[in-house]
Amino acid sequence: MALSVLERAKKKFVQKKYNEVISLLEPCVLDYHESFSFHLYLGLACLHEGVIAGALAYLDRAKQIKIAHPDPDLLCAQAAIALRRRDTNKAVECYLDALEVDPKHLLAKKGLDFIKNNNTPEAIGDFIQSGEIKKLYPQPGVREHHRKLIFSCVGTGILCALGISLGVVFFHSNSSGIRGQRADLSALALVADEESAPLSGEGDFLYTLTNKEVIASYKAAQKYFQSFKDNLAQVEVNRILYSNASPAIKRKAKTLTEYFTVPGFDTIKDSFPYSEVNTNKELYLDCWVVWKGMATNIKQSEQTLSFNLLVGYDTRTELEGVVPIVCNFSLPVDADKPIQVLGKVQLRNGILYLRGKSIFQSQQPAQ
Repeated sequence: MALSVLERAKKKFVQKKYNEVISLLEPCVLDYHESFSFHLYLGLACLHEGVIAGALAYLDRAKQIKIAHPDPDLLCAQAAIALRRRDTNKAVECYLDALEVDPKHLLAKKGLDFIKNNNTPEAIGDFIQSGEIKKLYPQPGVREHHRKLIFSCVGTGILCALGISLGVVFFHSNSSGIRGQRADLSALALVADEESAPLSGEGDFLYTLTNKEVIASYKAAQKYFQSFKDNLAQVEVNRILYSNASPAIKRKAKTLTEYFTVPGFDTIKDSFPYSEVNTNKELYLDCWVVWKGMATNIKQSEQTLSFNLLVGYDTRTELEGVVPIVCNFSLPVDADKPIQVLGKVQLRNGILYLRGKSIFQSQQPAQ
């Protein structure tokens, strides 16, 4: 018997294919209007993708459906959202409610421990911007999925060693410290020769910088990186790459970008407006942005999606520009509804486009 759309979505969820979960479930909102599991999984998928508005809407509906019997995973999701809003009192309340339902709930204990040991604006801000907060997002079914995978590997004999290694990785991941640090960039520090001769007169370049400006841009890129401001670091890297900086400094600047992380709707910092990017495309190349608008010329296959984003036209009053969007995933897009796109700035033959990472377009019916 074929699996229902909800069962297929649950399988995708434990595989951490959250975009595909959203793609499967959102078109079926009306069909599952009274289903708690449907709205829980759809809300959690939105949460993991960083689509906070969608997460709030679907999780709130899940709460309405099961108001008399609170669910600890739902409560932990609400606690994480409260923590994102720096509302620690609400987060603690939700975690305590979750433990009242299930005194052994590990994620609720983990969340309370974090707040207890890191209850300062700076610690919480770092926790959110680094993406570490995702460790507090519920993942129902994932532990059981890993457990079955481990037992399956162990039972095969040939894959026994692999099964053990998977077990170590899984449990290490869940027992490691909740806060993380960025990479050690000491190997990318400029040596004396590079600092004394930071310029090159060869080749074509967009920006003509002085010795001090090259050094300042390079150090700024490193500083921004350590502050989890990868977009601002990318701008400084681009300034160097398109300048008269020496090849040695350009190589180190390019290497720095290998440590940048991919943001979500919830973790992106310093998203640049279309008007700013369009006037200086090379400077913002490979930066991540979130732009709103309307979709047109939509082309969709089983695995890809492309459309033109009418930037700023979500209010139907002002069109800032038209930007092609290219995605290596497929989601339904309604041309009559406003859409948000999280994408990486790219150039092809001088034409600006976005490589889409996530999109959000609410299909929840009015209540």
